[in-house]
Amino acid sequence: MLALIHLDLPAQEALLEYRLERGKEYQLNIEIEQDSRSESFFNEEISMYNRLTMLFSVDSTDADANYYLNARYNDLHISMLAPQMDIDINSSSGRNPLLSAMLNLIESEPFRISMDRTGNLLSMDGLEEVHEGLHDFPASDTLEKKIIIQTLDEAYGRRAIQMLFDLFLSYYPEVQPIQNWTNDFNCIFNSREVPSSNRYYLGKTGEDHISIQGIGMLSNKVPFEETTTIGQVKSVVSGSQTFDYKIDRKSAWLLKCISRQRIMIETTVVSSHSLPTGLKMPSFTETYYEVTGEIVESQKTKK
Repeated sequence: MLALIHLDLPAQEALLEYRLERGKEYQLNIEIEQDSRSESFFNEEISMYNRLTMLFSVDSTDADANYYLNARYNDLHISMLAPQMDIDINSSSGRNPLLSAMLNLIESEPFRISMDRTGNLLSMDGLEEVHEGLHDFPASDTLEKKIIIQTLDEAYGRRAIQMLFDLFLSYYPEVQPIQNWTNDFNCIFNSREVPSSNRYYLGKTGEDHISIQGIGMLSNKVPFEETTTIGQVKSVVSGSQTFDYKIDRKSAWLLKCISRQRIMIETTVVSSHSLPTGLKMPSFTETYYEVTGEIVESQKTKK
C-alpha cells in the first residue's frame, strides 16, 4: 500500500488552491495603463496610469482552510489626464500635495482580509474607515478634493480590492483536478457592476510553476439607465479580457500575469434638451495589466 502513496502530484493533476504559510509575506506588484476615448461631439479622451504594491501576511487559518490576512498598500503612484474635463493629476509631479498626502494615509493604514483556499474574498475590514478619513483633509479647492477622493476610491477602495481578487487571486476552480473551468463574477467598470464570465485552461506545468491561460467576456443584458448632464441615457457594456498566468507550484501564489482588457460602451440618448432622442455615442477603453508576485520572509520574523 505504501508504494501507491505519492506526496507530489503529477503535473497534469496540479492542485489549484492556495498553500500559504505564516511567517511569509506575499506581494503583488501591479501596473495598470488605461486609455479611454469617445466617438461623439465631446471627443473626450482620458489616460490613467496606476502603480501599486499589495502586501499580504497570513495571520491565521481555520479548519475550513480559510486564510485571515493582514493587508496593506505600498508604493502607490497614480496619474490621470483628461484635458476636456480639465483634470490633470499626478502623484509624482509634486504639483498635487493634497493627492500625495492622501496616498500617504492609504499606505500607512493596514486592513484585514479573509479568503478561502481558492482565493474567493470572504471579508474585508478597516479599508472603508481609511477612505472615510480622506474627507477630513483640509483643501482650498473643494472640486479638486472631490475629484481626488473619487479617483482614489475607484483605484484603491473596496471595489478595487474586489476586482483585484476577481482578476488576479480568485481564478482557481472549486472542483479538482480539472483541465478547464469557468468562473463568473461581476466586473467593476466605471463604478458599474458588469457580469463577466471567464474561461480558464490549465497549460504547461513544471516542477516549480503552473501556467494558466484565460479569456473573459463581459456584457450587461439589461442596459444601465441614468440621468447625466445631457439628459436621460441608457448604456450597454461589452468587452473581452485575456489572461496569461504563471504560478508558483508550491504555494499557488501568482508569479506573473499579463492581461489585456477591451471594453465598448454604447450610450443611447433617451431624452435630452440638446441632443436628439436615439443618438448613439460609443466609447472605447483599453486597459493593460502587468502583475508580478513575490514571496518573502515577513519582516516580523526576520532577525
